[in-house]
Amino acid sequence: MNIKDYIKNKKKPLSPQEALNKYSDMSEEELMRELFNVGACSKGNTSPQELDAFYAKIESFLTAEQREKMKDLIARLKTS
Repeated sequence: MNIKDYIKNKKKPLSPQEALNKYSDMSEEELMRELFNVGACSKGNTSPQELDAFYAKIESFLTAEQREKMKDLIARLKTS
């Protein structure tokens, strides 16, 4: 693989099936570690606005308990 292909593949988001394959066997602790490695605003991969937009898209699919947990996670991601 040449550098151009590497960069192209690195920026390509996972398909739903690829994401399922990658994350389905992880424990909650492993998922949280991955989330903070990828989604922390301080790493420059995600902005606070992107996190808010993500939440707005998914909140209607979540239970009240899940919404509260997601709000907490997003607040922590914004400050990490």
